[in-house]
Amino acid sequence: MQYIKYLGGRPPDSISEHVSYEDGSAPCYEGLAKLSADARRFAEDAYSDSTERANAIRDYVNNHSYAGLEHVGGVGFIGDNAIRAVDEVITVEEYQQLRGRIEKANEDYRIRKAEELSTNNDPLRRAVSEHEDLGWRTRVWVTSYPLSARSIAYLRVREYHPSGLTAQLIDIYHGADGDIEQALFAGIDWAEVLVDLLALVGYGAAHIANVVGTTVPYCRMREDFQLATFGASIVNTPVPVEPNQFGTTGFDPVGRLALRHLRDGLSAPVPTAAFAAFWNALERQADEVARTKNFRRIVKCKKCGAERTDSWDLKRGFEAMYTEAGLDPSLLDQHRSKRGAIQHGQKLRTSAYWTRFFRTSRRYKLLRWSPWRKRSLSRLQQSHICPRAGRWPFSLAV
Repeated sequence: MQYIKYLGGRPPDSISEHVSYEDGSAPCYEGLAKLSADARRFAEDAYSDSTERANAIRDYVNNHSYAGLEHVGGVGFIGDNAIRAVDEVITVEEYQQLRGRIEKANEDYRIRKAEELSTNNDPLRRAVSEHEDLGWRTRVWVTSYPLSARSIAYLRVREYHPSGLTAQLIDIYHGADGDIEQALFAGIDWAEVLVDLLALVGYGAAHIANVVGTTVPYCRMREDFQLATFGASIVNTPVPVEPNQFGTTGFDPVGRLALRHLRDGLSAPVPTAAFAAFWNALERQADEVARTKNFRRIVKCKKCGAERTDSWDLKRGFEAMYTEAGLDPSLLDQHRSKRGAIQHGQKLRTSAYWTRFFRTSRRYKLLRWSPWRKRSLSRLQQSHICPRAGRWPFSLAV
């Protein structure tokens, strides 16, 4: 048994009394991550067995050099037969000296990390007056591989995940035309731009994990202020459901499918997704109405003018449902156009788009699917899209 120092970032398997650098950016680790990734790709292409892959990865890393091998990665105590080419036997005095140097570097690293944590986690820090004068503050959680700079937005909290992703609580100061609901949508616009730029510049995954809400730039004690949030579900009360409300008639395949679309709409995270899900439910019913009432599309030959029946006419099925529900059938074209824009991703979800969307959606009455009530539009609900979607905008005075 003897003391050794090893080069690079990979210690021997059987090392004891081991001390190594805690800072992942220490010189001894330079190039190791890329080499390990290359080794995994090589092993995955060459082998299918997990044991063979593990052995291939180890051999690949051992047989290739990387920049970190120019630097000492740690010290420890191992057996005589475990010494590798990158290990060097050292005296007890040299071991103690190197150990002290590494422990000092680790202590400095922990101090720097604590200072960075304190700097990056300050949700109460005020913005500069120029930014506060813009009028509104939107707070969002962003999860990404690239890290945002403080010059882009006000970083309040940063949490590092083992996967490499970083969760960042960010305040965005901005202006907006209109009331606080429009300010919320404007804030989401700016958050989307920020995440787009993070993904582009860092060339890595980035998305908005959660929109906390929009409010005034700062709040004073005993002064009212406005708040808009997507967290309105916190004030929703449970909806009691009695056994006799479920009915006794079973579901046919169309009823099951429409019911699933309805549930998807009620559970959708954003209004556009709910709109599309509800439309799918209505479309399945329109298809069944067309079959039941034998609504067929009539097609005409361009050459001879002869007419023949073709597939089921869903438009007539929709119009029949709209009429039965007391809606103007002409609304169908508006709703179908909106559905097409959503399904085909024609518009960014900007504040202007949300304004137009809600203006259209307020005229969109949606069914409560009731297969035990002759699969009709037995109950209609007037709302934006749905009354209890808890992740949609909600504003209040505090």
